[in-house]
Amino acid sequence: MLTLPPWLGRAEPELVRDYLDPAEEPRTRNFAAALERCVGAGRTIEVHDTHNSVSAIAGVEKLAWDSEHFGIGCARLAPVCVSPGLFAEQRLAAVAQIVDAAMAWCREHELSVLQRRVVGARGDEVRILEDRGFRLMDSIVTFTAQAKVAGEITSVRSVRTEDHTALLDIARDAFPHSRFLADPVFDPAKARAVYVRWLQTLLSGHASGDKSGAGGDVLVAEDAGKAVGFLSIRRDQNLEALTGRIVMPIEMIAVAGDKRGQGIGGRLLDAACSWAAQHGAELVEASTWTASMDIRKFYQRAGFVMRDVLFTLHGRVS
Repeated sequence: MLTLPPWLGRAEPELVRDYLDPAEEPRTRNFAAALERCVGAGRTIEVHDTHNSVSAIAGVEKLAWDSEHFGIGCARLAPVCVSPGLFAEQRLAAVAQIVDAAMAWCREHELSVLQRRVVGARGDEVRILEDRGFRLMDSIVTFTAQAKVAGEITSVRSVRTEDHTALLDIARDAFPHSRFLADPVFDPAKARAVYVRWLQTLLSGHASGDKSGAGGDVLVAEDAGKAVGFLSIRRDQNLEALTGRIVMPIEMIAVAGDKRGQGIGGRLLDAACSWAAQHGAELVEASTWTASMDIRKFYQRAGFVMRDVLFTLHGRVS
């Protein structure tokens, strides 16, 4: 039986959309569910202070989808929950112990790559990971904007079955800054195929790994009757339970290479904000890589406000 520390819901910022100010109780539930999952699919790691109280607790688990897709054993270190009020040196020391234990678990289970995402508020932990051979693979900026019904938006509609082939072709080469492409351990063709498989999931309405295709829509921009871009958006009930707000994430947005710079992405974004408002959302969330300067400017011109930064690091397990 997993014993949860009493401070869990007040833990230092972690991967629970803290920029949306979730309350203590739903934070506790979210962390508890993630840790319980790791009990079954991986292990939990505790760090104790000099009084033998838990000062940090974390979970590590095998990533079944990633491992199957790439043919390489992959794992994730998350969540890493640290007691509030620790001095920076104490927090960093606790994180170091957790990373060492997670790497040891991966070696024991013959897993080759350990992934850790670090929120911007805890960016000083990146050096702890780098000291242990982790390398930065990407950094992601998250934005939000108010959901609002736009005026008439031309040439954007919901997806049809006959669009699927064209959309999958667009997705294949639309995401050059992926952490999978950045890591030479992964086959580049399989790295590009991640987004094709994800889009197939969204088009099917089913789930793949921890990505769900349910509760949303894929919006298609067309030109002369041909699909030239798409945007997927969905209602995330787990996010609503966490934040108490209806926030709809944009999962993917892409425009065919020869059609970029013609306002197609802007039409898709307007349609997404309108779709979200019509389905009761307060906010629309979007993210992109910090390396994608044009896309970051695109969101900012559309009224999106930057809310957080995530750093993704991969560690090679010897």
